[in-house]
Amino acid sequence: MKLYELFNDEEKELIKPIESIVKDKEYSKEEISRVETKILEDIMSNSKKDISQVRIKYSGILDKLESYSR
Repeated sequence: MKLYELFNDEEKELIKPIESIVKDKEYSKEEISRVETKILEDIMSNSKKDISQVRIKYSGILDKLESYSR
């Protein structure tokens, strides 16, 4: 799956601080799962903030990743 084609520009910008850059390449299920894990870790690191708000911000991205990592 090419994540570059999966995400819109806004989603790519949200991911950028976590994954640096979403490359225009085929990602394996393991790589997709790794990106998903990194996003979840970032959400959890926001425990001083409102985790639910951060989770909502990434929910569309996580939904897309989950559907392709299974």
